[in-house]
Amino acid sequence: MTAKYLLPCGCGRKLRVSTTQAGEEVPCTCGKILTVPNLSELSSLELAPSKSASRSGRKRPWTRRQGWILLGGIIAAVAIGISAFLSVTRPRLADVETLRPIYVWALWQDLRRGPDRNLSPSEQHFLELLGIRRVWQTALVVAAVGGVILMAAAYAMPAPQKSQRAGSGSSDPQLDARESDANPPRSEGRPRV
Repeated sequence: MTAKYLLPCGCGRKLRVSTTQAGEEVPCTCGKILTVPNLSELSSLELAPSKSASRSGRKRPWTRRQGWILLGGIIAAVAIGISAFLSVTRPRLADVETLRPIYVWALWQDLRRGPDRNLSPSEQHFLELLGIRRVWQTALVVAAVGGVILMAAAYAMPAPQKSQRAGSGSSDPQLDARESDANPPRSEGRPRV
């Protein structure tokens, strides 16, 4: 790959030239013909930035639409993650097959008494934990659905329009400012007196 240099013109623009163009004549956009210096003089010119570096240097700003989509995705992902954690770590009843026979007998006696019996403190604590987890699970599902709805609503928003005028294709802000000064906006309706 040949090196690219910036050849200055009298008009102030800088033309990209390569080492393969040494000694040739190149036209500037102003109409002036410039002679590319030989290789020894060409190396004293300013190096041109590579196209990949100039692309990575230009960052497109985030739009509100993209921000809302990201926010909805984060809300949904966090809610789903916490909900999954709560479902994995939820309190469980002991497996009857792993209990000692005396505990199985006590459990059987509790079941024989029926649902109207008084609950032990450990059973009350277990049921309270299940109730709290159920409330959190419901809230997290609502948050996840809200995040997905937010993403869908943001995706349905119209994309932002470019602010440049259709007739103006220049990237020079000074030129655009001069054009806007030369062509003031037209007022509609009656002229003011």
